[in-house]
Amino acid sequence: MERKHIKYVNFNDIIFFVSKDASYFKRALYFFTRPIFRLVFNVKILHACVFFEATQLIIFKGILIHPYLISYLSRRLRISIIYPDLDPSVYGKSYLKMLTRTHRLYYTKPNLIDYYKKLFGDKANLITPLIDWESAESIGDYNPLIGVLFVGHYSLGKYQSINNFARRFSGRVTIIGSGWKSMDFPSSVNCVGEIYDTSLFKYYQSALCALGFLQENISNDGKGDVITARSYNIPYFGGIILHASNLYIRDVYKNNQNYLFDSLDDLLQKIYYLQNNLNQRNMIHKDQVNILKMSSTKISKIFDNE
Repeated sequence: MERKHIKYVNFNDIIFFVSKDASYFKRALYFFTRPIFRLVFNVKILHACVFFEATQLIIFKGILIHPYLISYLSRRLRISIIYPDLDPSVYGKSYLKMLTRTHRLYYTKPNLIDYYKKLFGDKANLITPLIDWESAESIGDYNPLIGVLFVGHYSLGKYQSINNFARRFSGRVTIIGSGWKSMDFPSSVNCVGEIYDTSLFKYYQSALCALGFLQENISNDGKGDVITARSYNIPYFGGIILHASNLYIRDVYKNNQNYLFDSLDDLLQKIYYLQNNLNQRNMIHKDQVNILKMSSTKISKIFDNE
């Protein structure tokens, strides 16, 4: 099918999202203004669908989209939603209601197949992250002032993993995300707060590698993360990721275990290998990209899945 006319309506979280590190004033301001932003965003979607005579609406997560808007549009066009996180019920009953009114729901957690089927039936479809590898970024030169990188918001489990690692690793550790600045870390750890877009990608490209520590259990069925968007996005944007090993990520990497770790000792051994072989940096990155290419989902699956 031809897809010459694809339009985007973007809700900019950089402007409207308040982080865990924000002041009380900013949190209060955000609380009172968010309903206005939500209304404006929904009106923009409605206008775009009507004005451009859309036949499909594809939503990424869409926690600010109102169920009434989906009910109205679902009678006029096909609606698909991509939900990239663990458990959608954490956003409340209104969000779950909105998801049930779409035609297709795409989720990315292979350990939650039964959970999603129970909630959404046959409309739930498992996919891997959507990546256009033809536009992937190249890796950059290593910057020891960045050292080993972790990107993600604070959680207790991730804090314990990073802290244990930092106390064993002899180099710099850089953390990007909210909620970390008040944590007790060794002096080698630099918490820089939240960074987005191209500024974040430069960190990916200049770090020795990124750590793939995963979110602990937050879903209703007690299961945690096994694969995230960053499992693919970090190599796509020019970085190398070392990923905590599990059944599902091992299936992605098949027989190649060079990028997976089973223990802290295993992780440290692989990081020191990268540190001692900087001349192979480009080759290692290309190798990881080629592995992940094999299991990525093409966007055409979302457009063409009737």
